[in-house]
Parts: sequence; C-alpha cells; structure tokens
Amino acid sequence: AEALARVVVPVDLGETAAETLRVADAVAALTGARVDALHAVHLPQLPGIYGVGLQLDAYYPDVEPRVAKALRVLLQAHVAPERQGEALVRLGTPAATIRDVAAERQADLLV
Repeated sequence: AEALARVVVPVDLGETAAETLRVADAVAALTGARVDALHAVHLPQLPGIYGVGLQLDAYYPDVEPRVAKALRVLLQAHVAPERQGEALVRLGTPAATIRDVAAERQADLLV
C-alpha cells in the first residue's frame, strides 16, 4: 500500500474542528502527510424567477478571506508545522465541494 501523502479535512468551523484536525495530524504523522483544511461556503440559491443573480462578493465581500484566516489559525494551532498544508475555501454545497476538492488535491484520506 502506498503511504498517505495528502489528508483533506473538511471543517465547519464549529467546536469539533480542532479535535478533527488533531486526529488528522496524528494520522498524518505516521507517514509525514500534508494536512489541508477545507471549508465550503454554502449560500442557498435564489430561483431565477426572481431575476436576482446572487453574487457572494456583493453581499459578503470579505467572507472568503475571513474563512481562510480562520482555517489557517486552526491549522497552525492543531497541525504540526511540517505537516501544515493549505487553507482551502470554496463556494458550493459541502458534499459536492468535498468530492471536488478531494479529487483536485488527490487526497489519500478525508478526515
């Protein structure tokens, strides 16, 4: 079996995020894998009949940088420096976003 190289940790920024990252770090330590933290920013879509194209930037101009900063803080606090990967923020539903990022990052493990 190939060694784990990339662990992706989807987090909701709730109280379980720290423990989830600590578990991921413990697993990653076995093989020296990198740990990426992922958060999916999900906004409900308004039906097109309203004639409103909901643009995240227009309503929440700083949500992505704020979430990325929160993820970096979590990574730095709970994952060893040599295993800290990236803080990934994506727009979309959690399930599809996790699937897409796992493929894009060639994740060996989701925690």
